[in-house]
Amino acid sequence: MHRWCCAAGDGGFVASAIGCSRIGPGTPCQSYGSASAVFVGTAITERTAERKPGTRPEEIDWTPRTFKFSVEQAFIGVPTTEVEIGTGQGGGDCGYDFKLGSRYLVYAYQSSQSNRLTTSICTRTAPFDKANEDLEFLRGLKSLNPGVSINGEVKRNRLSIAKGDAVPVGPLVGIGLIVEGEGERREIKTDDQGRYSLTGLRAGKYKVTLQLPDELSTYKTEQVINVSDRGCAVVNYFVVDNGRLSGKVSGPEGSQQLEFMCG
Repeated sequence: MHRWCCAAGDGGFVASAIGCSRIGPGTPCQSYGSASAVFVGTAITERTAERKPGTRPEEIDWTPRTFKFSVEQAFIGVPTTEVEIGTGQGGGDCGYDFKLGSRYLVYAYQSSQSNRLTTSICTRTAPFDKANEDLEFLRGLKSLNPGVSINGEVKRNRLSIAKGDAVPVGPLVGIGLIVEGEGERREIKTDDQGRYSLTGLRAGKYKVTLQLPDELSTYKTEQVINVSDRGCAVVNYFVVDNGRLSGKVSGPEGSQQLEFMCG
């Protein structure tokens, strides 16, 4: 089943028509690595902020519901015994429908819009009794070696002009990537499956840059991520031909040469 979902961006969530079942929240390691706060707690109070008449679209608060939690166990980002988490009202704004008096494992993210912790249905936030996989990972964090890992894959698509969509072609082999941040700089190339993996990095902020030849392009060659210690991050790329042509046309015996570039 597909439903209105949200994409994490700049610390918050933006509603979009993307199915949660297609993109998913990632593994417990990924979700922990990118979250601002992770904890087990019970929802104890709720309040909803009223939207002011005449509010412009760019000023809309997509997380008007605030739930206060009594924190039972904190894994990261919660120094107190109580914490407030913002979320949407449900449906198209990705709101999580917490029930007062119930226990949850909550993954929360710092919102750049409201400067508070928020969550949504597109995270791994779940009722406590349905979070066994996550809890097993989180409770084993202390036994893991310090450091973080960053991995991903680069896939090539072919744009279909007739249908207006992208057709998968396969992995992109031998493409370089540069990973920089926190005193680290690593260079790596994709393997024969179009994949790459770096381990033993320091926790913190990183910029991942894809190095493409001129004939290929992607939406963003640079992606910036934050990774918490003992967490991991996945940075994938989907690459297409850029549709540009360049070259030189020569006449008989080299006369009337013409150089061109189209795109």
